[in-house]
Amino acid sequence: MRRAVTVGSLGLVLCVLASPVARAEPIVVASTTVSTSGTFDCKSNIVCSGEGTNSITIGSGAHTATITFTGIQTSFDVTNELTRLSMGTFEMTASDGFTFPQRPNNPTGLPILRFFLTTHQTDPVPSTSHRLWEFGPGGDETLPIMIAYGAQSFSTTSPSSSSGYNLIVYTYRPFPFSLSPGTVSLTADAGAVPEPATMVLLGTGLIGAASVARRKKRVRE
Repeated sequence: MRRAVTVGSLGLVLCVLASPVARAEPIVVASTTVSTSGTFDCKSNIVCSGEGTNSITIGSGAHTATITFTGIQTSFDVTNELTRLSMGTFEMTASDGFTFPQRPNNPTGLPILRFFLTTHQTDPVPSTSHRLWEFGPGGDETLPIMIAYGAQSFSTTSPSSSSGYNLIVYTYRPFPFSLSPGTVSLTADAGAVPEPATMVLLGTGLIGAASVARRKKRVRE
């Protein structure tokens, strides 16, 4: 999956930089306001509490870890160049000696925690996008990401004849990314994408979906 997300990120960068307009001064395509939120779910046989909320506690008794996601709300000008944004933060506290549990039926190959990221755009075109990240397999004090979908896209206003940009795309870099004691920021590169890039983004998305399907098939075997 890491390769698939890397291909998608590279495709976005190439699309933005390859545009003839992008070589000139940056163009402000739209002003936008976005907000993020997130919820957690544990996979089967993992002891946890707080599922369906932004704060989950894994384990029980004196051997626990609590992970909380705090979203953002921000307004900025979207251009045909990439802008690095903070999309929220993960904060983890854990008892001394805590290690993440593993799934008993497959301790080394399956995720134990799911995170659902919701990004909402209020303008220029109201829209909401959801992405699923999965962390695992456990057995350590940190919990790395295993499966991720690395981009979210939103519509701009009707593109003008001078620019032709019709998508605002947020590209994440989830590899390497781990949950561990302390605070870590979730960042994305935001930029406007022209019409010809739409098919490229679609293609990279299909590559990512196919990679996930192949990975799950190998796990089942």
